[in-house]
Amino acid sequence: MSFAKTFLVLKVVVSAYARVRLYATAAAATADVARLFTVPPAAGTQHEVIMDMQLDSVYGSLSFVMSPVTPGANMDTSPADTIYYNITNLSGTTAAITVTLTALPLES
Repeated sequence: MSFAKTFLVLKVVVSAYARVRLYATAAAATADVARLFTVPPAAGTQHEVIMDMQLDSVYGSLSFVMSPVTPGANMDTSPADTIYYNITNLSGTTAAITVTLTALPLES
């Protein structure tokens, strides 16, 4: 997804219950695909997970205002305006999930 080289995530909105993860590199997104939400990324490692949030029936909302805001950056060898992500549908029905990120680009 085209985004910005560096940014601050201010708000996340999903069209149905979902888990939304953002990553600094494609390799990080691939390596993290099987990690459960209840298992945090390994402390003290360069896991490159920018954000991992779950908007579901427990939380009871399809939107979340980040407080504090979440900083992120593309960390490819040549930084680009691409952000990598994994989205998991938690709605219980087969449907495409739309994710809307309200973000402040810091470097494009």
